[in-house]
Amino acid sequence: MSRSTDTTALLSTLRLALTRSVLKSSRSDREANRAACAVSRNGDRYYGAKIESDTNLLDIGAEHVALLRAVQHKDFGIVEVVAFVDDEKGVVSPLTLKVLFDFGVRTGTMPGYRLINNRDAVIFETDDVTKMLPYYHPSLGELKLTTSTPEKNQDPCPEGEAEDILRIYAHRGLTLAFPTYAGASSYGAAVLTASGAVYFGGQYSAPEKRLNIHAEMSAVIAALMEGERVITHLGMVADKFTEGVCTLCGCCRQFIFELSSKFNWNMNIICFAKEAPVKTSHTINDLLPNSWNSKKWA
Repeated sequence: MSRSTDTTALLSTLRLALTRSVLKSSRSDREANRAACAVSRNGDRYYGAKIESDTNLLDIGAEHVALLRAVQHKDFGIVEVVAFVDDEKGVVSPLTLKVLFDFGVRTGTMPGYRLINNRDAVIFETDDVTKMLPYYHPSLGELKLTTSTPEKNQDPCPEGEAEDILRIYAHRGLTLAFPTYAGASSYGAAVLTASGAVYFGGQYSAPEKRLNIHAEMSAVIAALMEGERVITHLGMVADKFTEGVCTLCGCCRQFIFELSSKFNWNMNIICFAKEAPVKTSHTINDLLPNSWNSKKWA
């Protein structure tokens, strides 16, 4: 297949992926919408769309989401990330380049990067993102990750109690954690949707700590990128909390609060211990009373 034919096929799906973005109601202070695709050496493609935050600090770029989705499938052989921006111009963020750089160091495969505008023109291209950041040297060691047959990170929800299902799949989420070094703590999370599906994921860590995607975010994003818009339950577990329950950090509480406000969720959030049969159950209002927001969601 020629590269031009490949690009034509990609663009159609990237335009569809734009509809999976989560955007603020105010669009006067942000760049154009974008979607991205992480292309694996085995031919698989993982699409992502941008996730905006009312705080701005919790914004997650489409390229980052695409790589997250590859990791959620245990596919580390990403050779290129192609992004589509819904405008004639596009911003190539150094943070995006750092995400790509860090991914390549950890997996041993340094991806290329293309940015295509809404006239189907390539406005930025590199076959090696390290060339774009000559003075950036992340302190990461290759994790010797291997790609075999990619795995799914979603299932039809099995029969049973929601708590039991969440516990099982949150533990599966632990296996999808993407740390910055071998032996780091792992977190796993799972969500149930009104459509009858379960999605799970682990944390996506980064040497640039602001670029971390926590396990709860990972599981929620997995559902959003599949077009889900109603999440009813979330469960989480961590390998460092074996006898006592883990809990959500402040940024995850804000992240879930903002999405709950936008989509009118009233999810049951259950925190588990990894080994002991104990748990706690909360709503987001329990976890984040007197919550903050600056704009009304669309």
